[in-house]
Order: sequence, then structure tokens, then C-alpha cells
Amino acid sequence: MRLGVKAKTNIRVGKDIPFEKLDPYDAIFLSPGAQESVRLGMDGEDLKQVWRGGEFLERINSADKIVPGKEVVVIGGGNTAMDVARSAMRLGSKVTIAYRRTRAEMPALPDEIREAEEEGAGFEFLVQPLKITRLKSKRISVTFQRMKLGRQDQSGRRRAIPIEGKLFTLKTDGLITAVGESVDLSWVPQTLVHDGLIDVGPSLSTSSGKIFAGGDAVDQPRTIVTAISAGKKAAVSIDMHLRGLPSEEIFPKIRIGQKGSLTMEGYFSGIKEGKWPELRDVIPYEKMNTLFFEHRQRVTAPRLSHEDALKGFSEVNLGLTAKEAPLSASRCFSCGTCNYCYNCYFFCPEGAISLDPVRQTKTVDLEHCKGCGTCATSCPRSVVEMKEVP
Repeated sequence: MRLGVKAKTNIRVGKDIPFEKLDPYDAIFLSPGAQESVRLGMDGEDLKQVWRGGEFLERINSADKIVPGKEVVVIGGGNTAMDVARSAMRLGSKVTIAYRRTRAEMPALPDEIREAEEEGAGFEFLVQPLKITRLKSKRISVTFQRMKLGRQDQSGRRRAIPIEGKLFTLKTDGLITAVGESVDLSWVPQTLVHDGLIDVGPSLSTSSGKIFAGGDAVDQPRTIVTAISAGKKAAVSIDMHLRGLPSEEIFPKIRIGQKGSLTMEGYFSGIKEGKWPELRDVIPYEKMNTLFFEHRQRVTAPRLSHEDALKGFSEVNLGLTAKEAPLSASRCFSCGTCNYCYNCYFFCPEGAISLDPVRQTKTVDLEHCKGCGTCATSCPRSVVEMKEVP
């Protein structure tokens, strides 16, 4: 907001204003989240004892009084399922998480799974719910199909296959579904939508030209870092669109690594000074020279005990203190980044390297350099690279 961004809140495009009202803008970026819970599509799903994961968490965050029941079954294996399970336990429920594959295939973060288990959640693996029946006792009965794993699917996980004749039931007070979320794109011009997502090209632009999209609404992993990356890429794409520059020519000049990362600093340098950065690869651990680093133990952040964590919704991971945070940050290798340690200068047998930390420049006297590679070998962070130059 300090940069001059204006925010208009309490406006839902497609409901409070038509999408066409955005036409006067020179560029539009669409980034709606996946907030619609995916239905299981089975009998009994609309019973009042059945909750959708997103709705359940939203009501908790709204401080609504919720009583999920003494025993609760959670369907799903993602982070939302873990959030739902851990929240239900804080409301006093005994929780069983049912997932159609094995623990190894669960998409939730390993820490989320481990912490849910440590707090008391039970697990039923290789099971698929078939129907929900209300009992006379006001409880519900969930019929499950036993599954087995087959070949890998498009996600790289092994496909869950029903085992014929293997059924069982669980009686419970409530059931919460958390099998995924979808994006509501009913308010977006349907010419931009393909297979339930906004269709974009490499620069995140749509067929409209001035409309761009990212986040959960496009075909990409639904992670926070991917959404942030899309916002950064869209900002550069929109700037190129307003300047009339060809994105297909500029994006290859500002990439880092091979997975779509880009440098905003490199873009500014190229636009303003006409000097594009040298293409850089991401430096893996194997390329680091760890002999030059002091070994330091990881700083372990404190956390609430499981007993105290289950008493309410306070933060579980308490974070680092002001003294611990710099210690943790000091363990960073700063891979691929020169911090002027002077190793290359001191180890060069020909004295062909000079460094200027004030101007942040490095110079190699190619007339005296013999190409021995000592500078590259002695660089702790794999900044120096030996290659042929024209």
C-alpha cells in the first residue's frame, strides 16, 4: 500500500460488479484461490453430520461454536485434511484420518502428518468411502472400500484400485471431507477457461492479451511459493505488455535455473541499461565446497507440548528468539553468491584475479591466467566457473 497500490474491498467481480467493468484497465491479473471444497459424490454426503473441510475451518476461524462430535472421521490426505483433523482434536474429538493410498503417497507435508499423529490422530490407509448412512442413534455409519495400489498415475503416485468384495464400516459422530479444492471461475469469461482452469501461456497471458492469470486458477502446483512466483512473473509480463516488448525474447534472458525462476533485478538492469545478466544455474549442495564452512548444528525452535497444544488454537511452533534467529540465518551457505571471501584472490598462483568489494566487481587478467582452475576449486559457493569463452 505504501507503494501506491489502491485496494477496493468488499467487491466480488461477477456479483457486485460485472467482469466487463474491468475493461477500461490496461491490464488485468486474475488470481482467485481454490476455495470450493470438492464433493465426494456419494449417498449421505448432505447429512448435517457431514462437514466440508473448508467450511469447517472457516467457521472455526470465525469463532463459531462447533461441536463435531466425540468421534470424527476425516477423509483426505492433504494439508487441509491435517488441519481439519488437528482442529477437531482441539475441539475434543477423537479423530481417524482415512486415505485411499498409503502414507508414502499422502500429499500433505511430512511435518503436518507427523504432528497430527503425535497429537493423537489415528490413520486408516488404502480405504475409499462409498456411502454414509444415518443411524437411529443419530450417529452415522460410513461404508468403506478396501483398496490396493497399482501403477503410477499422472501425478507420479501409484493409482488406488478397489479390492473386490472387501468392504467395512466405521460408526462415528461426524465426518469431514477434505479431498481437494476447486476454483470457482463462473464469473470469468468462459472463453478464457479450459478444463476448469484459466488457460495461459508461458508468460501467464491469456488469449485476451491484456488479461493475465496465476495462483490456483492456472495449471500449476498449488503451493504458496508457486503462487508468489506467478505474481512476480505476471508483474514482469504485464510491464512488458505495457511497454510493447516481446516476452518470448526477454524471459530467456532473465531466467535462473531450468524450472522457470527469473531475476527481477536482471529485468530492471536489461530494461534500463540494456545490459542483460549472465544466465545462472541453481547451485545444488553437491557443487558446494563445504570444507570452507564451519559445521554448526541446526537451531531447533521450541514448540508447545502435545498436551498443551490440544488445549486450544495457540501457535504450536513458537519460533526463534532474537538471539537464535541470527544464529540460524548464519548457517546459510549463500550458494552461488560471491561474498568476497577472497579465496580466489589468495589461492590464484598467477595473481590474475582482483576484487573490488566496494564496486562489487571481480576482474580476471586473461593474459596471465593459465586456466588452472584453482579459483573454481577454492570457491566455497560455486560462484567461479571454468568454461571456454570466444
